[in-house]
Amino acid sequence: MKPNVLIGSSPEKCVTTHPQCSKAVGDCLWQAGAGVYYGDSPAFGKAELNMRIAGLKRVGDDMGFSLADFDAGRGQSAIL
Repeated sequence: MKPNVLIGSSPEKCVTTHPQCSKAVGDCLWQAGAGVYYGDSPAFGKAELNMRIAGLKRVGDDMGFSLADFDAGRGQSAIL
């Protein structure tokens, strides 16, 4: 999944994909049998920190999804 995380911001500010939206989509994918990874390449800072601030990391952790660092690029370890 690729939620929109321009920069870490609380869900109430509507700058990022809302965590409940991410949870609903992730649940649908998981129930369909997909292995779920999520990530983005924020405009500022590291993906993990921004995902944490936006509340998306908690959803991913709670659901057992793996966070992918899109900044790592191809051929590099992209899973955090």
